[in-house]
Amino acid sequence: MKKKMITAVSQKGARGFALPAVVGALVVIGILVLTGYFIASQEMRAGRASANAQIAFYLAERGTNEVINDWTAATMLALPEWSGTTLTGSEPEGAWSVDVMRLATRLFYLDATGTVTEGGTELSGATHRTGLIVRLFSAALDPPAALTTRGGVAMKGAASVHGEDTNPPGWLGLCLS
Repeated sequence: MKKKMITAVSQKGARGFALPAVVGALVVIGILVLTGYFIASQEMRAGRASANAQIAFYLAERGTNEVINDWTAATMLALPEWSGTTLTGSEPEGAWSVDVMRLATRLFYLDATGTVTEGGTELSGATHRTGLIVRLFSAALDPPAALTTRGGVAMKGAASVHGEDTNPPGWLGLCLS
């Protein structure tokens, strides 16, 4: 007598674990991708903000340099003490504004602000302020002659020295006699 082996798989109590494992793995991978994207975007924003802060600093410095370069002593000395004026300018990257305040007879305070305006609203808006104290100083020179030397003078070519007092052409009488 032959015995038959019957193997039966009971479907009643067995449940699959592959589908929940795959769904869980996809959720974990999705979280990792979103975290990586978030960190990368934050790094990019921080880099842009740092670059814009540096540009704003340079704009403020440019403003103070422009004001000092275009300085007119007569205009600035006409300001009453503890009052001032505002000078502005713009560059392709942004704008600068310098408040010039007269503190004393020949002492001024320059308060410069640089503002980044390039790159649209998400990239612009960085500002930086710098301050500078400027003192006007005039050298009191009283040379005894037009040319004063220690030792001999060797002239070459077509150079010559004249001893008479004349104003150079184009100076319009600005030299004092």
